[in-house]
Amino acid sequence: MRKSAVPRLFWAAAHIRGADSRVLTSRTERQAAAEVFNTSTLRSSPPSICAAWAKLFMISAQRNGAVVNENATDSLRKPITVEDYMNSRMIAEPVRLLDCVMRVDGGSGFLITTTERAKSLGIKKLVHPVAYSEITNFNPSDNTPDITETGFATVGPEALEKAGMSCADIDMFQPYDDFLIAIMLQMEQIGFCKRGEGSDYILSTDLSPTGALPTNTGGGQISCGQPGLGGGGVNLTETLRQLFGEGGERQVPNARNAMVTGIGFIPYLRNWGCSAAMILENG
Repeated sequence: MRKSAVPRLFWAAAHIRGADSRVLTSRTERQAAAEVFNTSTLRSSPPSICAAWAKLFMISAQRNGAVVNENATDSLRKPITVEDYMNSRMIAEPVRLLDCVMRVDGGSGFLITTTERAKSLGIKKLVHPVAYSEITNFNPSDNTPDITETGFATVGPEALEKAGMSCADIDMFQPYDDFLIAIMLQMEQIGFCKRGEGSDYILSTDLSPTGALPTNTGGGQISCGQPGLGGGGVNLTETLRQLFGEGGERQVPNARNAMVTGIGFIPYLRNWGCSAAMILENG
């Protein structure tokens, strides 16, 4: 099978729409946020979960990456402390304002072509998708589903199997992050850690660009902003920048591959309507 190449990318800088736009706007999101912590799936107390999110937001690549990312929304390109996070307004306990994505103006663009065509144009920096898996309407027959069970339990392991890899082989993780809880659920269900150990894993793992699992190295959508329906482009753009070696101060050393994920809509009282995972390699 001929590989496809992603030789170049273009991303317009995002601009903020409103400083207080990080709210759970739909009843679905509010109920989902509340339901997440009524299940035994996470098997962690809210304090430890909040501590894990605070670490993810401040110490790891989420916020620190945005500070050195010239394409992040200006209002988010500033350091934040654990106290800032813990003191942010509660939306639906224990989800706080700073757990939620901010909508911004912005966009991203990619050039996708064949390897042969890219080389004929003299393009030197190439990234190839080597595995992809997607599922929509996960578990549709269950009328009362556990909304913390998502399609990532299917597509994550499937993409890894297609690539002949394990989680230990992934150099960096660039997950869709409309809410911080989404990252923890993906880590557990894809297999980076065991079920119910997401908060402990985040607390004990260096997620910075030089750590064991660099995660959302450019800040992700949480710290860059979400440019509307093109929000997933934020994570893919950062993946390409890293694999091109264009990460600057946030560059992952010797990055060879990455897993990037996407999330679809949230149906009423159900899990995500779409879950997608892709593994890319440079060269």
